[in-house]
Amino acid sequence: MTTILPRKLLACFTDDSMKDDNVVSIASRVRKSEAAGRKVSMAFLVLGSVLAFLLRRSLHQVNSRVVARHGLVASLWRARLSITLTREKFGLGLLVVTIALTGCITGPEPSGKGTMSPLEEKGWKVFQREPCFSTCHAQTMLLPVTEDWAGFVPDLRKSPRRTADWYMAYFVNPRAVLPNSFMPSVTYLPDDEIRALIAFLQRLNRGVEIVKPVPVPSAEIPVVGKSRAAYKAGQSIFNTYCVGCHGIAGNGGGSVGQILSPEPRDFTDAAWVTKQSENYLFSVITNGKPDTAMPGFKTILTPLERASVLRYVTYFADPVLKERAEVGLVDQLSQAVK
Repeated sequence: MTTILPRKLLACFTDDSMKDDNVVSIASRVRKSEAAGRKVSMAFLVLGSVLAFLLRRSLHQVNSRVVARHGLVASLWRARLSITLTREKFGLGLLVVTIALTGCITGPEPSGKGTMSPLEEKGWKVFQREPCFSTCHAQTMLLPVTEDWAGFVPDLRKSPRRTADWYMAYFVNPRAVLPNSFMPSVTYLPDDEIRALIAFLQRLNRGVEIVKPVPVPSAEIPVVGKSRAAYKAGQSIFNTYCVGCHGIAGNGGGSVGQILSPEPRDFTDAAWVTKQSENYLFSVITNGKPDTAMPGFKTILTPLERASVLRYVTYFADPVLKERAEVGLVDQLSQAVK
């Protein structure tokens, strides 16, 4: 059997008279190898981040809504873009790698003003250790902040602010919260590390403005008719983006609903539904609701899609009307009214 281990190193393990100084030598070599490995990893990490940024500019800022709805490959196809790298860009990438390999780059520092708390500091270490940093979100630490925060890998410094329970639900079941997310579940982490990671992530974007929902003019809400086609369109959107929290029955019993506090809204509560105006609810769907896990869908859903899902959730408060819509009788009722 062929081995790639040096003979001298093998001798240390096979020699019955192995001495302590050999063990120390091995440990020293291992530590040096680990340090070199981290330096090389950082080099490729920085290069990948820089090239990703340059590619993003070459891709003419692929529409984040299209990416969220259809995935990266489909978005690139839809945009019919060609990826090109100039000699200057490639040279910049090589320069970054050279700097990293020479040890000038020891690791990025998290953004945010002021000194991190012990909990945030712990979360930062978890963030660096886990694939969060090395696989996806390196640009969050390495590149300047831009206004275009959304996209295939969002800039966590500019993304909307989230509550701790939103992060908890997202960590438990990412696809239940954001159906097209590539984020893996991190339930393998201890509870204290999850809390620390949440504190660190909340630090990153704490400067982002919180938009409070206010009733919008009726003219800003697209008209959605009471038809089976409109019902099915709203149902499809709800089952894709809302069912993880609100549940298939609209009663707040989604797969991650029990994690959230306050609990997701129960749309089967007819008394509550009748008191709400569509002008206000449309604003909530658009911008989210502060101090709750309800996110805004302004960058994910079009105005017509938001109006369609708003129309759909009102059916939960009227089981009879919902049943009629399911079988297509709502079209007949609409025609009878006309």
